[in-house]
Order: sequence, then structure tokens, then C-alpha cells
Amino acid sequence: ANDTIRFLYFVDVEEPAVPGDGQDLPLSAIEHTLTWYVIRDGKARMGNTRELRSQVSGPMNLQGPESYDWLGVPMLRDGQLGGALVVHNYQQGLGFTNEDLALLEFVGSHILTALERKQSKADLEQRVQLRTLELAEANRGLQLEIVERQRAEHLQAALFRIAELATADIDQAEFYRRVHAVVGELLNAENFFIALLSDDCQRLTFPYSVDAVLAPPAERPLGRGLSEYVLRRGTALRAHNADIEELDRLGEIAPGRMGSPAMCWLGVPLTVGDEVIGLVTVQSYSTSVVYTPADQERVKPIRAALKWDQVLADVAASRDALKKMGIQKIGIVGYCFRGSVSWLTACRLDGFAAATCYYGGNIADFANEKPKCPVIIHVGDQDKSITAEKVEIVKKAH
Repeated sequence: ANDTIRFLYFVDVEEPAVPGDGQDLPLSAIEHTLTWYVIRDGKARMGNTRELRSQVSGPMNLQGPESYDWLGVPMLRDGQLGGALVVHNYQQGLGFTNEDLALLEFVGSHILTALERKQSKADLEQRVQLRTLELAEANRGLQLEIVERQRAEHLQAALFRIAELATADIDQAEFYRRVHAVVGELLNAENFFIALLSDDCQRLTFPYSVDAVLAPPAERPLGRGLSEYVLRRGTALRAHNADIEELDRLGEIAPGRMGSPAMCWLGVPLTVGDEVIGLVTVQSYSTSVVYTPADQERVKPIRAALKWDQVLADVAASRDALKKMGIQKIGIVGYCFRGSVSWLTACRLDGFAAATCYYGGNIADFANEKPKCPVIIHVGDQDKSITAEKVEIVKKAH
């Protein structure tokens, strides 16, 4: 800047301290000194103290030991001031001449050129360094993109395998085992369970569970545990010990934990349409296994495994088993999610005499389908999940 000065090189036998310690100083710090006059006026100054006083237009501020002779020239390039070059001596009789002044001006212009080139080189090196850092950052971003793409491809492959499972000719136990295997490829699933709401939404059943410490029971009444917290909110929960203790303090879960005290717990709701029908959970008992938000996203594809076709295939299998027992008139009753299953059963499957649907939140999504048997649908006037608009859609279609 034009209002600052820096002493790039300073050698003085009487005054060894470098002004400003080699850092930028405000130009006002040397105001009225001989160097200041050279810089301000862009003109050389030469002589002893008496002669120099007559060469300046104002007061002269002598800093440091007084010299017998002093010579200072501006460093100019194309008429633009770049600095000053100063020599002086403390020995009497060693005066400077006009030839010395001309020589110093010549040297000064070359010094300025050299400084500019050095600065240009430094600027270039800085730009190269900055560009190198930018390229390194871009490379890191590219590597992350490649890793994310590989993760996405891995996840897509897992989704495809789960979709295949939904139509595979396997029983439910094998279906859950294979789903567990797919999840195990995406994250640590050593401790894993699938929980589903019962038909009356009062109990939690565990059709599949694997746990290294304590597996859950086959079923239990709904309480206020972490599983129920996920079911109530309909959103995933990733919780460490401190998070679980905070939920306890807030009254969101009952004091004390149901099951074994995991170090890290991750539960994702299973939904069909707008209805939460259960959850899938992984948990860790070791501080070395901690689930991340990315792990949370990887568990969500399990929802894709619960397709309507898979559910209806189970219903059809139950129908066929009853027929083999000699039962001819078969009906179906379902609550909540299973209320919607009852509706689709009546519309898509043969061999049913009647269907009863309680609180089927997805029936409106399939209102245009035609039942093959008599159907009665029960809804509640104050049911927030099944709005009056949804009920009207079903009424208009039938």
C-alpha cells in the first residue's frame, strides 16, 4: 500500500535494530525524516546535515545516530515510485559525489526490477501453490464422489436383491434371513431384529431376531421403549447412551430399557403407504461399532422388501392351507395396515367369502379396484390418519 513502508534490507554499524522489525510500518512513522522526503518528493537527497536541511521543504527529523554524509535516491520504474535506496557513513571526509548519486540511482532501478521479478515469482509460486491446493481438494472431492458412487451402486445392488426376495418362492422365515444377510452387507448387523405390530395394534411381534446378548421375546405388549418411540413418531431413531438417557429424562420412553442395554441403537420404521406397521433395528454392544447417519439411510431399503405382493402371497398361502383343511368359506379381517391388506385381498385374490377392514389407511390409494367379495369398511370420525377426504374417495368410487 502507498501509505506503508517496509525496510526489506537494513545494515547500520551504529544502529543494528531494523525499523519495524522488517514488518510494514505506517509511512507516518518516519514522517519528516530524510527517507520520508525522498519517498514523498521522488527526488534524491545528498550531503551533510547542514546541506540536507536546505534541501527539504519542512522540518527534518533525524532518527538514530547522526552521520557525516547521507545519500538517498528514489527507486523509480517508468516514473512510478517503488521505494528508496539509502547509504550514509559515520566517518568524516568520506563525502558522496554526483557520480555516486548517479551510480546509486542506476543500482536502485536494477534493484527495483529484481525485487519486482522476485515478487512476481513469489506471486506465481503462491498461485501455483493455491492451484495445487485447489486441485488436491478437487481430487479429494472426486475420490469422495467415487466412494459415494460405489456406495450407491452397492446400495442399489442391495435394493435389487431385496426386490427379488419379495417375489422369491421362499417361506417367511427364509425371507427374513435373506433380508438380514443383505443388511449385513451394508452395515454391522450382528444384532438385528424385525418387529411388527399385531392385528389389534396392541402387541409387538418379533418374526425375526438375532442378538449376541439377549434376543427379544416372540411377542410382547406395547410399552414405552425405543421401538415404540419409533412407531409413534414414524421416523428413524439413531441413539447413543446419552441420547437414550435424554429420552428417558424427557419421558419419551419408560425408565429402564426393554431388552439389553446397547451402546448404540438404530431403528427405522417399516411403512406401507402412510401406515407404520413395524420397524427394523440394529444395535451394538461395543464402543467400536457406532452407527452413522449414512448407516441410517442404508437400513431404509428394508421398507422396499415389504411389497403388497409379498403380503398378499402370505395371505394366499394361508387361504390355501385352510382349504386343504376342508374349510370352504374363508373371510379376512384386518386392523390398521392389515385393514388395507383385507381390502386388497378382496380385490385381488379369489376364494374369499367376505372381508372386513378396520382403519385401513391405504384403502383410498386403491379405491378404483373392484372387490370380488362383500366388503365392510370401518373408520373413525376422529381418526387423524384416515381423513374425511380419504373416506370420500372410497365412497365415490363405490
